[in-house]
Amino acid sequence: PTSIVELLLQEKEGLFRAKEPHLSLPLISLRNSLPAIRSAGRLCQRILKSQAEGHSSPEIYLLLRRLLIALDDGINPAAIEATFNLKLLFSEGLISFETKLSAFNDNEWEQAKVLTTNRSVERLKEIELLPTMVELSEKLVGEL
Repeated sequence: PTSIVELLLQEKEGLFRAKEPHLSLPLISLRNSLPAIRSAGRLCQRILKSQAEGHSSPEIYLLLRRLLIALDDGINPAAIEATFNLKLLFSEGLISFETKLSAFNDNEWEQAKVLTTNRSVERLKEIELLPTMVELSEKLVGEL
């Protein structure tokens, strides 16, 4: 259901045609976990909602790819979603670590900073996600 495919697109008379499709990442294990496939779908939906047409965000797409691979590797889907939401908000300039957001208590704000600045997907296995973190990050992303 979720795979990463590379395509060459050719435009002719206003229509696009896919040429030379290449399945670069099948993400087979996602098929065995309903929570993981739901998370993958939500991550992709957030990309669709947040990225303005013509706005290039290669870092966000690379992050999406890394986190989809992490989902495929069995890392906690809730931690993946919270991380993606917060990194998306940070990259869009909607949150900053200089001022704590009022939506977060002190513990949640500290965890939000860890999730946003974390560069290791493997470290997500070690983080005990606060129960409110996904809900808070989803609420903030929903305001995009």
